[in-house]
Amino acid sequence: MKILLINKFHSPHSGADMYYMKLGAHLESLGHEVAYFAMQHSQNQRTPWERFFVSGRDFSSVHRNPIDAFSLFIRMLWSLEAQKKLEELLTVFKPDIAHVHNIYHHLSPSILPVLHKHGIPVVMTAHDFKLVGPHYELPPHEHLVDRYFYTIRHRSMKDSTLASIAIVLETMFHRMLRVYPKHIRKVFTASHFLAKILRKHSGFHPSQIVELPLGVERQGFLEFPVRSGFIYAGRLVEGKGLEWLIQTWREQRFPHTLTIVGSGPIETELHRLAEGLPIVFTGFLSHDETLKLMARSRCLIAPSTIPETFGLSAMEALSVGTPVIAAASGALSENVQHGSNGYLVDPEQPSSLGQKILGFLSDPQKEYDMREQACISAKRFTWEQHLSQLLQEYASLLTPRL
Repeated sequence: MKILLINKFHSPHSGADMYYMKLGAHLESLGHEVAYFAMQHSQNQRTPWERFFVSGRDFSSVHRNPIDAFSLFIRMLWSLEAQKKLEELLTVFKPDIAHVHNIYHHLSPSILPVLHKHGIPVVMTAHDFKLVGPHYELPPHEHLVDRYFYTIRHRSMKDSTLASIAIVLETMFHRMLRVYPKHIRKVFTASHFLAKILRKHSGFHPSQIVELPLGVERQGFLEFPVRSGFIYAGRLVEGKGLEWLIQTWREQRFPHTLTIVGSGPIETELHRLAEGLPIVFTGFLSHDETLKLMARSRCLIAPSTIPETFGLSAMEALSVGTPVIAAASGALSENVQHGSNGYLVDPEQPSSLGQKILGFLSDPQKEYDMREQACISAKRFTWEQHLSQLLQEYASLLTPRL
């Protein structure tokens, strides 16, 4: 099968980007022909397809130049460059199917009509809540109806009123065109939680939303006889509960080392909050390095105060026999079984995190049992199972060639 994978970055910036990269590698290992379409970036992994990538633009500095800001806003709405570059790619590669990931802002959904014009069926993996509203994150349940006003009122985008208005206008424009439901045949979600939200609020017909749990690497099942400390792995951004986690370490005076793996815009502030505590910041690490640290840790903590669409780092921790203490938000509560492979805590009760960590530390036998259950529960999420179901979904959309 000839498959075109599309994502804004061709490097592991985030969990979504990492999945896109790994998916391509796995499909190629199975003998499929894979092409890639993305945006140029200094950290991209090299590929022969990069000559078709759209020009790179930095969205973080738009506030400094009104002309650049307006240019980027137009690109968010509809990128003529992305359409042109994709047309060029399609002259040398005729895919049977296109699988899009995060295309918002940097590529824009302008590429979808191009694929439709060429008769290429399109599927999408939803890695966030952008199909629901203007922002990647899900607004509080009571604000789902007024999510556009909520985004502006709370300056959800970069803490900027103008940036928040821009993404609201972007979303309204794309909703008016129905550009996503009109051109995407199926949307895959990694959790029942996300599927339920999309079926109700995305504009897609419920039958177009397909639950397709992600896979974790089988070679990640590691056993380290001696484990120590706790770990967090993920982006250092608002909403991940990191301030809560550090404050818990300070209040409980835990002597155990907490390792925080990842980078992000609030890293400097977190360093300040953690001053004088046994907390180590590693910065960004490779996937293999992160897995090894997880396997050496007694427990992973996932204190996200915003709903997660899957919680990949939690699943990867379970895959190496590391129990998880997680906030009961979104899909995390689907995969962390309270009292079996970890504990769930109430993000509305700040003291609950410290209490569960203390409980975990007080029962060595329970900790050992949780390690076993962690490995068992993670076996439900393998790349073999994921690829088998994904390829079946691909095949169901292909028109038999005469």
